[in-house]
Amino acid sequence: MKLDIQCEQLSDARWTELLPLIQQYEVVRLDDCGLTEVRCKDIGSALRANPSLTELSLRTNELGDGGVHLVLQGLQSPTCKIQKLSLQNCCLTEAGCGVLPGVLHSLPTLQELHLSDNPLGDAGLQLLCEGLLDPQCHLEKLQLEYCNLTAAACEPLAAVLRATQYLKELMVSNNDMGEAGIRALCRGLADSACQLETLKGPPGAPQRRGPRWPQFPSAARRVKSCSLTAACCHHFGSMLTQNKHLLELQLSSNQLGDSGVQALCQALGQPGTALSVLWLGDCDITDGACGGLASLLLTNRSLRELDLSNNGLGDPGILQLLGSLEQSGCTLEQLVLYDIYWTEAVEERLRALEGSKPGLQIVS
Repeated sequence: MKLDIQCEQLSDARWTELLPLIQQYEVVRLDDCGLTEVRCKDIGSALRANPSLTELSLRTNELGDGGVHLVLQGLQSPTCKIQKLSLQNCCLTEAGCGVLPGVLHSLPTLQELHLSDNPLGDAGLQLLCEGLLDPQCHLEKLQLEYCNLTAAACEPLAAVLRATQYLKELMVSNNDMGEAGIRALCRGLADSACQLETLKGPPGAPQRRGPRWPQFPSAARRVKSCSLTAACCHHFGSMLTQNKHLLELQLSSNQLGDSGVQALCQALGQPGTALSVLWLGDCDITDGACGGLASLLLTNRSLRELDLSNNGLGDPGILQLLGSLEQSGCTLEQLVLYDIYWTEAVEERLRALEGSKPGLQIVS
C-alpha cells in the first residue's frame, strides 16, 4: 500500500487522518507538505509502529536538524525494514549529521539514501562516511547533489569507494570539487576493490523536439557544475583504464573543452574499458573534439549512449560523427544532441541513418 501526498499544506484535522496511515503503509511520501520539526515527533512515533515500511520520502519540508533526528529515531526500531529514504531539501546541516553513523549501523536493509539539497558541508560528509564504512551498512545508492561539498570531501568519499562492496551509484554533481577533489575521487575509483557502477552528474534534458538554434550555456547551468576542467579528464582517463565496473559517467555542465574530451577518448579507446554511458552535455566542446569522438565510436565496443547536448558543434563535427555511426562496426545505440544547430542536409542524413540502422536512436 502507498501513501503519496505532494504539495499539500496539511491542516491539523488532515494530519490526524494521516497518522494511522503512516503506521500501516509500505510506502509513505509526504513531499512538500509544509512539515516542520513540530510534526516530526508524530512521524517518529508512527514509524516505530510500522514494521511494513520500505520507503519514506519527506522531500522539500523544513524539518531542520531536530526534525530529521526525530524521524531517524523512529526508523531505528528493531522491526524497521526500510530500503529507501529521501530527505532531500530538508534543511539538514553539518550539525545534524552526527546521528547518521548510528542510523546506517542500525539499518542494514537501507539501500538508497537521498540527501541532496542539504548544506551538509565537508564536515557533515565526513560524519556520513563514518557510517558508510560501518560493516553493517549495505547502502547501494547515495545522492549528494548541492550539498556544499569541496575537494576536502573527496578523500573520505574515496575511502568509502575503496572499502565498500555495496555502493553502486553515487551522485555528487553541483558541488565545487575542482581538480584536486576529482584527483582524490579517481584514486578511489581506480582501486581494484571499488564496485561503483554509476557516477552521476546533472540530470539530462527532458525529451523534446523542435528547431535547432544555437544555444549558449547560461550562468545557471555553470552553477550546476562541479568546477571541472580539461585537467580533470586526465584523472578520469587514468581511472577508466583501471576500473572495470564503472558503467555510467555523467560529466555534464563542466568546462572540459576539446582537450579534455580528447583525453577521455584516448582512455576509452584502450581495450577493456567497461563504460557504456557517457554524458558530456554543456562541456564547451566544439568540432575540434569530433575527430577523437568519431574514432572512439569505432574502437570502443562497450559504449552504448553518448550525450553531446548544448555544445558548439556544427555541420563539420556532426558529419565526422556520422561517418563513424554509418559504419557497421559502430555499436552506439543512442546519441543525444539537444540544442545543437545543423543544416537541413545534415538533418536528412541523420534521419536516413536512423532508418537504415534500427538499433540507433538519435535524440534531438
